[in-house]
Amino acid sequence: MKYIFLILLIAAVLLMLFSDNHQVIKLKKGYYKVKKYQTRKKVQFKQNDLNEEFHKAGFLFDLYKYQTVRYTVTAVLMALNILYIFQLKQIHTGLILITVGLYVASIPKTYVMKFKTPLKRVIDISTKKRKEQYNREMGLFIIQLANNFNLYKGNPPSAIHMINEAMVGMDKVEPIFKNYLRYLQINKHEEGIQYFVNTIDTEEAKRLASVLSKLDELKPSDLKDQLEFQKANFQEKRKISKKNKIKSQNYKITALSSATLIIILLNIIQSVLSIFNTTGFMGF
Repeated sequence: MKYIFLILLIAAVLLMLFSDNHQVIKLKKGYYKVKKYQTRKKVQFKQNDLNEEFHKAGFLFDLYKYQTVRYTVTAVLMALNILYIFQLKQIHTGLILITVGLYVASIPKTYVMKFKTPLKRVIDISTKKRKEQYNREMGLFIIQLANNFNLYKGNPPSAIHMINEAMVGMDKVEPIFKNYLRYLQINKHEEGIQYFVNTIDTEEAKRLASVLSKLDELKPSDLKDQLEFQKANFQEKRKISKKNKIKSQNYKITALSSATLIIILLNIIQSVLSIFNTTGFMGF
């Protein structure tokens, strides 16, 4: 019954508001003011350097959306704090600490007093993983490109055709290659190379770009040497990367085993001491 009364009350308020044309105009003006403020904030956030870092890290949201979620979560937690105080007549210290901690930890800055913020650390980890995936896929691209070149027996087709064939099956770099090819199709080779290097932003991208820029210029024999060199270089780096990964995993396993052993020893010592205390050996 109380819900029906609440619905009727809301309906009555809405009818009162919209029955007066002056009130409708005021509401519309308020709405447009909010939209104008929202647009201005979006522009400000887009001009922030963090947006570029978000893009390089591969985040699916920009700074404006990040701040919207951040403020929404903070508002919900503050509402819970207020509700807790009014309902139970006491302060929930843990909830207050969580609210303040999350708000401060999620601050949209990269450094505070020369220290990296949690957001910056997440960006760095995500950017590193993204670049590793870029490099892995570029290496596979080089191998495919070299293999395709050998299939054509020293008489390769155009650069656009070779790139189209070699990039099939790539996940992260395929959209970048497609955009690069659009530059080639309108004869903007230098702009295309610049776009490719800046988007991926790794040393491997620079080396690959130097090969891509010469696909239609080098002699078949020189191009073959370049591709074979890049292919061998990638394969060597992949071997080193695998060895380092295995070493890292071994270190983690050793550290975990050591920590487990220490915990077991501490438990044994605690058990022995409690036995001594119980039997009275430590009494004298």
